[in-house]
Amino acid sequence: MRFEELAYRDGGQAVTIPFHRTLTVLGGLDADVRRRFADRALAALSGQSAAGSGTSLVFVDGSGSRVHLVRDLRGGTTVTDLDSGEDLAESLADAAGRIDWLRLVGLASAELLLFHPVHFERDTARPPDPTAAAPDNDELAEARAVLAQVEDEYQQVAGRHRRVAELRIAVARLDDDIRLADDRAARRRFDDAARAVVRLEAELALLNGAEPAERRLAEAAVAAVRLAAEHRAAVAALDQAREAFGDRRRLDHRALTGALGLPAEMPADLERLQTEFLTAARRRADLVARLDAGAASDLPAPSAPWVITLARQPHAAELWDRAERANAARTRAAELSMGLGGSGRHGDLVAEMEATHQVVEEAEREVAGARIKALAVAAKRRLAQAQEAEQAVLARAGFVSWLAFQMRRIDVLLEPDAVEAMRVAELEHQVAAVAWAELAGDVDPEAALAARAEIERCATEMADAEHRVEATELLHRELAEDAEPACNAARAALLEACRSFDVEPEHAVSEVAAIVSEARHARLQQTLEDAEAAQRRIEAELEAELAAAGRPGPGHLAERLEAVTGLASAAALHLEATQSNRSPEEVEADLGRARGTLARLARPEWEHLPTPPAFPALSSADADAADAGAGAEQETDPVAGLTEERVRLLAEADAAGRGLPDIGRLADRREALARRVTILESSAGTGPLLVAAEEAEMVLLGRFAQTRRVGPEAEPVPVLVDDALAPFPRHEKWRLLDLLARLGEASQVVYLTDDEETLDWARSRAASGALGLRVPDPEAPEVAAAV
Repeated sequence: MRFEELAYRDGGQAVTIPFHRTLTVLGGLDADVRRRFADRALAALSGQSAAGSGTSLVFVDGSGSRVHLVRDLRGGTTVTDLDSGEDLAESLADAAGRIDWLRLVGLASAELLLFHPVHFERDTARPPDPTAAAPDNDELAEARAVLAQVEDEYQQVAGRHRRVAELRIAVARLDDDIRLADDRAARRRFDDAARAVVRLEAELALLNGAEPAERRLAEAAVAAVRLAAEHRAAVAALDQAREAFGDRRRLDHRALTGALGLPAEMPADLERLQTEFLTAARRRADLVARLDAGAASDLPAPSAPWVITLARQPHAAELWDRAERANAARTRAAELSMGLGGSGRHGDLVAEMEATHQVVEEAEREVAGARIKALAVAAKRRLAQAQEAEQAVLARAGFVSWLAFQMRRIDVLLEPDAVEAMRVAELEHQVAAVAWAELAGDVDPEAALAARAEIERCATEMADAEHRVEATELLHRELAEDAEPACNAARAALLEACRSFDVEPEHAVSEVAAIVSEARHARLQQTLEDAEAAQRRIEAELEAELAAAGRPGPGHLAERLEAVTGLASAAALHLEATQSNRSPEEVEADLGRARGTLARLARPEWEHLPTPPAFPALSSADADAADAGAGAEQETDPVAGLTEERVRLLAEADAAGRGLPDIGRLADRREALARRVTILESSAGTGPLLVAAEEAEMVLLGRFAQTRRVGPEAEPVPVLVDDALAPFPRHEKWRLLDLLARLGEASQVVYLTDDEETLDWARSRAASGALGLRVPDPEAPEVAAAV
């Protein structure tokens, strides 16, 4: 495991800490802040305390996957695999719904990840040495007092040394600024002289009948400014088209072409016409139902409404003949289709079998690629569910396995006549179904054959009953003379209104609305595509003009347009300035003097630099800033001000460095006194018994031997060091820190410290990128408190 980033909020302030791959040193943290930081980082992993609430931790797990672990303020936890985007929370949670990453890697507690100063102390409960001399408390007190005095002196001298170093750095920086300011002023004078030469050469060329080279540049700049307005209009039109199109899906070319040919407006009074048709149809159906009810009033209730409808058919023999042919043709077509593995009209079932098998294959690959045990269990569970769904679909199709289904499909290649037979059977079924529907409508022929006895009995009884009912003659007359003509007229009016849409009259409004919606969708897409094409065309023309104007891509289009706008104005002014009424001799004389000035201002290091243009290619804002800077430079000499500041800093540095003690000798004395106090404290039993540096190395090696292979996956875990090496002398401390940096290659180290010597070591290594260093900003000390 390796930390990448820890983010949280503390006191309303957002804190984000990136971590180095091997060693990260967080400086300027007192003991309480270090403790809170360690508690927060470990609680973010374990979720066992409130310290981890409101934290976001990004780390790399043992398999190399980047994981984002977030614990919100309400106690919720989300875990995301940043490489695949998969949500891992459900598969990693325990029975209680908690996610403890330390438990997942095989750690019962976080003790192995923490390293404190106490780990470098000897056992204080050991028996005293009877041969050792009794310590002198006065000597210990005197040694501590001398050490405190030397420590205070050392800090004062170190502060003076730092101040002198800062002043010398500031003087060196001023030297660079003075040299840069002088170079800029000289270069500016040289550029002005070079532009004067170019302008005079252009004026002379114009007098001699040549065309100035800047004309094409000016034309391109003007064209770019003109196209910029068209580009803004095209972008606005494109934005409007995108807003109108919204989040609709884009139609393919074939669907778009067909939808553009459909009407995009609803016919007038369509709802009224459909209402009139439905009313007339209901009246006609009511009369028919009353006639049927009167004819069958003495008959028993049929098992289905269509029994009476079929019983009224005048051609009973032909009805049953068509029913038997339709049913037999359907059965034959179905048997041939499934016998060939789903070819023909059973494509939906075949597609469903192939989709479920693809889910099974994806689940098998996921099981094979899972490295974490918890993820493997979840993947196997999904595989079992996918296999169960596949088996259900195969059973519905009449196959025992996927292999059996594929073997059936091979029959298509081995028996081509079987496919032809299936197609003939399907065609026969279609012909038989149409013939049956002409007599029976949408009644299932198989159901009709099952109820044949009831239908024939009902037909016989109805025929007998109709001879006895004369009252139905009035209903027949009303149906034939009024209801039927009215229904037909309403149907004809509705179909005439929907003639462009080709819809069923019973569902005219809904079907026409769907067609109109599709047509409007297509027109919005066409408008969007036209706007996109126009924007691309204008942008291509604009890019060509910008390139001709000296502003090719890449780069932000608006910034280059702004520069070209200023360039166009400057180019026009330059061309106007080259218009001259002077003689060529006068211009040549001025040109010679300008070239002499240019040669006098030239420097060898500028020999290979490009010649400045005849006019500055600046935007209006840049030109204003340049004019303001030039005016300010004329009023005040920047080099003089910088030189004055340099003299002041040199005087201050000389004063601060006068009589400065040797800090190296003072550091050696402080270190020797610290060792003497440690020895006296150890003899008196009043201080921690610090192990020797060699023993400390063994302690570090032993701990990192444990952290580099943890859990069943044998993965390394990071180590948080709480300023554990601060008590050691400087030379031993640096040696141990170098060892800690090397050990960080195996197990990542996060070192929390408030020790200046440790920070000096970290600064010397951070410049090469060997470690990451974060210290509080002196101007914002609240950042350290937030950490």
